[in-house]
Order: sequence, then C-alpha cells, then structure tokens
Amino acid sequence: MNTTRRMLSSGLGVPLGALVASSVTVAVHARAGLLLAVAAIALASVIAWAAHPRARAVAEEAVT
Repeated sequence: MNTTRRMLSSGLGVPLGALVASSVTVAVHARAGLLLAVAAIALASVIAWAAHPRARAVAEEAVT
C-alpha cells in the first residue's frame, strides 16, 4: 500500500508537475511561473495547517 501511494505521488506526480510548470513558464514569462509556484506552495501550506486538528484548536482559542 505505501509503495503504491509513494509511486503514484513521486513516480507520477513529479514528472507531471514538471510538465505543468514548464508549460506555464513557456506560455507566460518565467517570473509568472515562479510566482504561480510560490502561490501554490503557500496555498498548500495554509490548507495543511488548517487541516491539522491542533492548529484548529489553537485558532479557536485565539478567537475566544
């Protein structure tokens, strides 16, 4: 199970991510491609942080 998941995420995800990144960079300027990559990483970080139960509890404590 872990090997299958790892192969799908790394074995397929990395080449597809590189293909999408190079397509965006060719279609628009390289700076725009880098900005899009930074925005995607920032969004993924926020989603991962928000999905963590302890982070949610800390945020709820800060509100109350």
